Amino acid sequence: MFGQDKWGALVVGPEVMLDGRPGGPLHGRDFVVKDVFDVSGYKTGAGNPEYLATHDPASVTAPAVTRLVDAGARLIGKAVTDEFTWSLAGTNPHYGTPRNPHDPDRFPGGSSSGSAVAVAAGLVPFALGTDTAGSVRVPASYCGVFGMRPTHGRIDNAGVVPLAPSYDTVGWFAGDGDLLRDVGTVLLGGDRDHAPAREIVILSDAFLLADDDVRDALLAAVERIAAAADLPLRRHHFSDDGVRGWQRMAEVYPKLMAPEAWAVHGRWLTEAQPKLGRGVGARFAMAAKATVEEADAVRPVRDAAIARHHELCRRGAILAVPAAPSVAPRLDLPVDELPALRARTLAVNIVPTLVGAPCVSVPVAHVGDLPVNLALIGGHGSDETLLALAAGLA
Repeated sequence: MFGQDKWGALVVGPEVMLDGRPGGPLHGRDFVVKDVFDVSGYKTGAGNPEYLATHDPASVTAPAVTRLVDAGARLIGKAVTDEFTWSLAGTNPHYGTPRNPHDPDRFPGGSSSGSAVAVAAGLVPFALGTDTAGSVRVPASYCGVFGMRPTHGRIDNAGVVPLAPSYDTVGWFAGDGDLLRDVGTVLLGGDRDHAPAREIVILSDAFLLADDDVRDALLAAVERIAAAADLPLRRHHFSDDGVRGWQRMAEVYPKLMAPEAWAVHGRWLTEAQPKLGRGVGARFAMAAKATVEEADAVRPVRDAAIARHHELCRRGAILAVPAAPSVAPRLDLPVDELPALRARTLAVNIVPTLVGAPCVSVPVAHVGDLPVNLALIGGHGSDETLLALAAGLA
């Protein structure tokens, strides 16, 4: 009935899990959801088989999924996720790593790896994921698809396994900008009026975190986008400390969110003692020792980021940064090089993460045969403006 999953993207499916309502705006569109969304009658695995085994099937479907089904879309599967969504690579030691359709020897990006791969491989036209610190924006870039992280709190997170509620968002992927916008119209709740973008601001210090070839390709793309949209283009720094300011924001982020992650999962982890992948295991070990006092001590860094973002965006500016600092890295990248790459990837994505701003990841360039995405950041509540801009991209 459906095409076979040859990419290792799905943990459930392809099969009809929920039929769409006839006649809705998304009628005839199939989709999959990251395996952190509850679907009534099915278990939610959160990327870990022991979590799957120790939890009952969901009795209620997540509201975000229900909205899409009510709009006519048909749910046909659940997609692989990094364990508990706490990674940016897209790997899973239990279910395998989804294969990047652009190059199966490269990372797909995480933690919404299965959802991004399902769209990039043409298994479905769109998919749901989640984004806490880049988990939609990065795999969208590695896999060359559109991805959206909305304003924090715009979409109901009920029925979704959390990681850090102050930063978690429901996000989505699509193969083209028009569909990304149409899915957003359903999820965001209608045709809310939005002010048009007034200018695009290149955050030059963020681009210094990217590889030279990625930076060159994306800066050229920004100029094309601004010209096509007839928008003024200017450059600015987000931080007075340049690259070091972005690195500092990325360094404090784990201290801010780790107490929340342990509050969510600590009791079950302590009782179940599950087998975790090395990276996720190390992060939860760190979270077990994290304190609210440590988080409070670095909260001024977040407050400063929020103020700076408001200052730059208050007149309708759209901020441009790389969605990832590199093309999808090879799976055989030396293990000792992974921490530095993760740190750079977290850093270029840190502003929407800390400030709760909407951000769209758009496939606008290539380095060689590999895609690289531009991330466009708006002011709070400007989701529709970003989606309209994405829909206008050829």
